[in-house]
Amino acid sequence: MISRHNGVQEAPVVLDIDPYLYGCTPAPGCGVCTALAKQLDKGKTHEERFDAATEIRNHPHAEVVK
Repeated sequence: MISRHNGVQEAPVVLDIDPYLYGCTPAPGCGVCTALAKQLDKGKTHEERFDAATEIRNHPHAEVVK
């Protein structure tokens, strides 16, 4: 079977994955999370931003005992 191209380029598919990849909530008052949030904001590449967001999501926080 021969596939024939119609000469028209399809519109690119836009995937809104930024909130999934970069969405993270730094813990209030956590120095590590604050530093990582700055790295996330200043990251120049997707890799730098993704790494900072991943570290924020994976950063363990102590539970507050009342």
